[in-house]
Amino acid sequence: MNSQQFDALTRAAAMISRRSLLRWMGASAVGVFVASIRTRTALTGGRLSNRVSQFGPPLPPLPPAEPWSSENPPNLDDIIDDYLDCITTGRTPEECDQGFPGFAPFDWCQLVWDVLTEAMPTLAGLASTFTPFSRNCGDRDCFQCCYSPRNGGGCGTSYIGFPVINCNTSTYGEGTKPVGLTFIIDPDSIEPGDSCLFIPQLCVHIAQCVKTASASAALGNTARAIQPQQALDKDYLTDPRAIDQRARYFATKVQDEVRTYLESYNTSTPDARPFHSLAEALTNRGRVGWRRDFTNTPIDITNTALRINDLAGNLNESASWANAAQLLGVARVLGGVPNLAARLAYVESRKWTQAEKDAYLAGVGDPVQALSSVLDPHWIAVLKRLLMLQDYALLAVPLAGEATTAGKYGGEMLGKPPTLSLRATTSGAAIMLTLSIVDAEDVAGGLARPVAVDWGDGRVTHHALPSGQPTLDVTHAYEVAGRYIVYAVAANDSGLRGHAALVVEALAVTPALPPTSPTISRIQLSGLTLTNLLSTKKFSLEARLVDAAGQGFRAGRSALGKNGSAVNVPFALGDFYAHNPARFDTALLSLDIRNELTSPHKVFAFSMTMAATMTLSVFSTATQHLVEQPVALTPDMLKLYLAGASTPMPSNTVTVDANGALRFPLFWRAPATLPWQKIVRIDIAITPEMFNSFVLDATPTTVPAGTTAAWVELRPGALTPVLDPVPPTPTPTLPPAPTETPTPTPAESKTKAFLPWVQR
Repeated sequence: MNSQQFDALTRAAAMISRRSLLRWMGASAVGVFVASIRTRTALTGGRLSNRVSQFGPPLPPLPPAEPWSSENPPNLDDIIDDYLDCITTGRTPEECDQGFPGFAPFDWCQLVWDVLTEAMPTLAGLASTFTPFSRNCGDRDCFQCCYSPRNGGGCGTSYIGFPVINCNTSTYGEGTKPVGLTFIIDPDSIEPGDSCLFIPQLCVHIAQCVKTASASAALGNTARAIQPQQALDKDYLTDPRAIDQRARYFATKVQDEVRTYLESYNTSTPDARPFHSLAEALTNRGRVGWRRDFTNTPIDITNTALRINDLAGNLNESASWANAAQLLGVARVLGGVPNLAARLAYVESRKWTQAEKDAYLAGVGDPVQALSSVLDPHWIAVLKRLLMLQDYALLAVPLAGEATTAGKYGGEMLGKPPTLSLRATTSGAAIMLTLSIVDAEDVAGGLARPVAVDWGDGRVTHHALPSGQPTLDVTHAYEVAGRYIVYAVAANDSGLRGHAALVVEALAVTPALPPTSPTISRIQLSGLTLTNLLSTKKFSLEARLVDAAGQGFRAGRSALGKNGSAVNVPFALGDFYAHNPARFDTALLSLDIRNELTSPHKVFAFSMTMAATMTLSVFSTATQHLVEQPVALTPDMLKLYLAGASTPMPSNTVTVDANGALRFPLFWRAPATLPWQKIVRIDIAITPEMFNSFVLDATPTTVPAGTTAAWVELRPGALTPVLDPVPPTPTPTLPPAPTETPTPTPAESKTKAFLPWVQR
């Protein structure tokens, strides 16, 4: 392949990569990923040109490139703890419920912000963004407005609750939803002990409740009974008190939805974002000082703003972490959307037709992209869940005269990404790679920059580029001669990343080395099914990937199981994916079983089934896609552990059913006189033998050796090519190395030593 053909190939790759990234992030896409290897990619109006260039038509598009990181997930696994995490530590439902909406130890009118900023110093700059959403706190709440599309739409009233009481689709039809609190017309006339039934209140201060342009439209019998006619004749949409109340309700619903989102987020689809992206979103990766702050200034869950005690008065860590996560998520939503209070007041003070919405959004083009430029996709997903909004996309449009948000992400100043470049020296089968970094965030005494190198043969190594040091040499030995695309990623203090690629050529064959597993990017388990799950109980699996030294991180979560049918009906959890975006060595897949049960149902057993095939995936730098390796699971490969046990149960605990699937109990007791014991963990070892027949790339790349490329991450998830990089230097060739295996440099041997995050 000559350079012209290569350019055409990369143009096609860039085009498909943008679509793939959007698909990877779902409807909450972030930015544009331009995956070209050279710099002559044609751009037109911000989009990749699909025209036929002087080099000929584009080649067939390649599979999607998978984004990946250089650093291990931050030590904020605990912050995503939820109700089931709390239950599995042995605490009661009453204790664990305290971290949930409605039970949290704070509300918008009582939270003392100077205390909160002591517990979370990194939020100090965002505290002022909460102010517009905590006004009107002295007014009394009576009912909620329940929108129903019946008879042309309109609102009745329902009781306040979580979820909202008497506002459901089964009773009032599809599309029924809570949209806000009723508006008390004269709060000064309310006396303590008054019944809400006799307090004048209305729903026409909410746009979705207005049937027509006139606020005097009929609202349904239930609502009309408590809304005097004189109130219906006034337009309450623009009433300052109504604007304040809608803002307060908006904030409380953000709080509810953030907590629910964090609890229910799972990796049950192949395109799910890696689980640790939640920690990055909560802590706002990309902001100035991101890594430094959360290394040196941890969150203090013992502070009264976050602390939740158990029934004995001791710190309930899981519920307190859930509190911290909830507050961080709310802060990201309220602080991340620019001028949110004013935008919310404007768009919800009128009723929008579809034509009006289309015209209003025309100025920003794609509203998801507009929001993605300032907000993490997790928080865009939360905005989409807010039923009180007519259309969350309307919040993407800046108001006239609004201050610019250039340089901000998540409400905070973005850092500057590092630029990474590569050059290599070849000696037989050995490659010495020189990594060079330009990092505007580097400061004296700063943290070392984590670097990961994918050598293109299935192996990934991790290194540290010390603060103040612009270059680093690392070596690698290839087992098979040929050309490889080396791909490297480095992160700086802000957590933003620089990416670089270089084509190298190994000129000799390394003598046979002990078998090793390639670096796994993703693990899939299929066909997860529960039998006899009680309808009132919840169940989930949490995956951890663990290396040979016993260090690991949370890599995935199954869908949340809550059976809505009879106990004897199997409940399907579907597939389950564990992601390894930093490409750390994986020796073990460990599954933590989380459920509310303390013993099996008195009539039915409680067990779990999974398909007898596990799929391991390795990233190919040459084709920019994952190569899958199916592995047949046998009962002896699953190690089941009882609570508190250090040795696994006998292998015959796992059986094979008539369909070939593996089945095992989730409770166990030997003699019937003993109490039931809960099985809390399943371990599956990842061994080199699983890859005996594995081929990463059937055909080595034909891209010329010495070809280079570089990208920078301008904001989390948004990569752009580095234009006009240093011209590629031809790969020098040295005399063949001795036949023995080259000794790794000290830098290469210190895998993981640079990590600022202490693994849980």
